[in-house]
Amino acid sequence: MAKHLNLAELYFQDLKSPNIWGFGIKRIPIEIEGAVGIKFYSFGYKDPSGLLHLGVRCYDKKTPVKLHQWRPLKDNIHQRCTEMAYALFYEIQ
Repeated sequence: MAKHLNLAELYFQDLKSPNIWGFGIKRIPIEIEGAVGIKFYSFGYKDPSGLLHLGVRCYDKKTPVKLHQWRPLKDNIHQRCTEMAYALFYEIQ
């Protein structure tokens, strides 16, 4: 659990202020099996109401963004981001 919370700190560290929302500046690459030549990255996002989300997008930035509301006690960041990357991969095929 500590690894996931440390990773969450990395994703959301620049979104702590109540006045700030949008995309966090940290991008972490994700590799998925079968996605030859397609690279994904994960990031943090805070919506205008203050809810934190995990996000995934392709490096080309022409694909949609996948977001999932971050639930620190329930979500495994690695698993959730990988699932979103696969969903996005199948969506763009």
